[in-house]
Amino acid sequence: MSQMKTIALIGVSSYARMILRCLRRALDTGDFKLAAVVVINPVEEAETCRELEAMGCRIYGDYRTMLREWSGRLDLCIAPTSIHWHKPMTLDALAAGANVLVEKPLAGSVAEGRAILEAARMAGKFVAVGFQDMYGPAIWELKDWLLAGHAGPIESVQVTGSWPRHHDYYTRNDWAGRLLCGGRPVYDSPLNNAFAHFVNLALFLSGSERHEAAEIQSVSGNLWRFYPIETFDTARVCCRSREGIPIHIALTHAEIESVAPRIVIRLRDGEVIWTHDQDAVFRGADGQVRHRWLIPTGEAKQETMLREVLSSLVTGLPPRCPAALAMRHLEVIAQLHAGLPIREGAESFPELEALRSGPWESVPGLLSRLEESPALAAAEISHK
Repeated sequence: MSQMKTIALIGVSSYARMILRCLRRALDTGDFKLAAVVVINPVEEAETCRELEAMGCRIYGDYRTMLREWSGRLDLCIAPTSIHWHKPMTLDALAAGANVLVEKPLAGSVAEGRAILEAARMAGKFVAVGFQDMYGPAIWELKDWLLAGHAGPIESVQVTGSWPRHHDYYTRNDWAGRLLCGGRPVYDSPLNNAFAHFVNLALFLSGSERHEAAEIQSVSGNLWRFYPIETFDTARVCCRSREGIPIHIALTHAEIESVAPRIVIRLRDGEVIWTHDQDAVFRGADGQVRHRWLIPTGEAKQETMLREVLSSLVTGLPPRCPAALAMRHLEVIAQLHAGLPIREGAESFPELEALRSGPWESVPGLLSRLEESPALAAAEISHK
């Protein structure tokens, strides 16, 4: 009989609430037990605490206390928490003998990511990262299809999307829109938070090996802020991989219209169009759909991720999105902040700024303007 695997969860509110729902469904085999949970707001989460205690789960108000009491007895610690907590929580969980599933991005900086990699190596444990789209079979089938060269080599990749965010989004906690929080790196932005999934997918699908993401050699373009925040809410950049593949990225939280994230992979003999929560299709040079991959939607993605990570505990196989793969995304964020200044959107797009009535108002027509930005076109030409 296999030994039951013991799980701990840090947090039950906000995004962690969905992770808890999905985790409870994923624990249906009886081979895993949710043994300990951290709840820092027990009054607000009184009902959840009662349900967890009825399951035989211990409730803690501090994650360090939990890890200390369960040291050497945890198989997995799940940390769906804020960016500036990723490094300390992951290192502490590894030191307590647990494997880790940490929310994306891997950490707040490249240095923190490297510290996590080294700690995992020394502990002999894995660190999986919560880029949930990476855990379903469709993305791996698509990666294998691309590597097989069925439509020729990749010529370019484009990532676009608009998810409007406003005052409530940027004031919901003490790190949204910030570069640092409590002295720890955060670098919150569309590319490092809400849209980080799709930047990571573009890097992964562009990678020349099955289990690797593309390594970016240079970045160009522009970062803008329309809202009164420290970091940027809008970007139009080009990341060029070691193999010379340009990855064009146009993402914003300031546009008035919501546009589903898309990844367009242009190949010699057609293109693959991946659309968030829909599907991925390959269209040949004649425009006809030749192949389709179905993509999980809604909470199915998080549940699949959790089941896959739990499976790694049993099989000993590495997780589908390990820390080493997620490091490529961290490296891109570091290059952007090191190489590109954050510009004021009002100065770059005065004609669009004139349409706004206040600092937290959305910008109509912004995404379409980003897609035809002459400033980026000039920057990209300089790299050819």
